[in-house]
Amino acid sequence: MIERVEVVSRRPAPATRRAGGARRAARALAATVGCALLLAPSAAVRAADPLVAPAAGTTAAEVVAPPAGTATTMEVPDVTLRPPGTAADGSVSRHGIQHWGLKIGYGWSKQRQTGVIPFYGQVGWSFPDWLDKPLLRWNLDLQYVLEAWTGGTHSPYTSAFEIGVNPISLRLAYDQGQQFVPYLQGGLGVMYTSLQGVRTGGPFEFDELFGIGIEAFVTKRFALMVEYRYRHMSNAGIYEDNRGLDTQFVLFGITEHPQR
Repeated sequence: MIERVEVVSRRPAPATRRAGGARRAARALAATVGCALLLAPSAAVRAADPLVAPAAGTTAAEVVAPPAGTATTMEVPDVTLRPPGTAADGSVSRHGIQHWGLKIGYGWSKQRQTGVIPFYGQVGWSFPDWLDKPLLRWNLDLQYVLEAWTGGTHSPYTSAFEIGVNPISLRLAYDQGQQFVPYLQGGLGVMYTSLQGVRTGGPFEFDELFGIGIEAFVTKRFALMVEYRYRHMSNAGIYEDNRGLDTQFVLFGITEHPQR
């Protein structure tokens, strides 16, 4: 005997199906709106910053070309060489101390085989603008220099010392801001020496000097220098014996240029 089984359908009513579909559509719409809100700032960033990766579907022209009405600028560092004291706009004005330096070296004279080991200190000032400005436009740096020194002197006949000052001295350099700066220096001074036996006449002497050197800047303000210097020493006739003494020096030192 075969029994007939009645299968009852559990499908929801049409009204229930419509309500569930509406809820699913509402959730999908909310998710779409949320994604759009999250992606909007990223799109704005991509539009403003050309370094950010472009969004999918962006054409090559849109990537290369900035948005209409957007100005693009790029800062270029100023690497122009200028003489010391010259601003970017070309104006020139310097005042006060321009450099100081310390030097040490050795000097030799054929006269009586006399040697000198000097230690120099010097300070340089700029000239007034009426003279300083025209020279700086040609990269010429002219300074008034006050120089003092002391040293030991020796010869086969005696050992001695000397001390002096050069109150009248000029220094001219070619400086457009480069690393190696050549210069000339010349001046006049007075000195005292205890040197005997070389027929200088007496202890009080005058000296005239001329030097040529070069500075190698290791930073913007500090430099190492080497200089050749010629010095003539005599008493200008204040003593009966005035044969003088000529000495050639090689000097090494360090300088600082606070306004360079």
